[in-house]
Amino acid sequence: MDVFFVILWIVSIVLCGVVASKKGRFVFGWVLLGFLLSFIALIIVLVISDLSDGVVQAKKAGRIQCPSCKEFIRPGASICPMCRTELTPWPPLGN
Repeated sequence: MDVFFVILWIVSIVLCGVVASKKGRFVFGWVLLGFLLSFIALIIVLVISDLSDGVVQAKKAGRIQCPSCKEFIRPGASICPMCRTELTPWPPLGN
């Protein structure tokens, strides 16, 4: 009976990593949580939102990524509102 629970524990750890990877989450952190919390971590990672959905929505909204911090910003921005990096306009003006 103990072997059965150990196998279920290992399966839950692996599933935490797989589901976290598919949802765009930090895999090592979720594997560690799966190791410590087992089924609780698996339930949490199954319920949390998919991070890649935000990326798809931002691209559909016409947003671009800041070259410095990688946050999605408006295409015409001259300064990134997140990291305050000065951005060069694209395409270059005056040609």
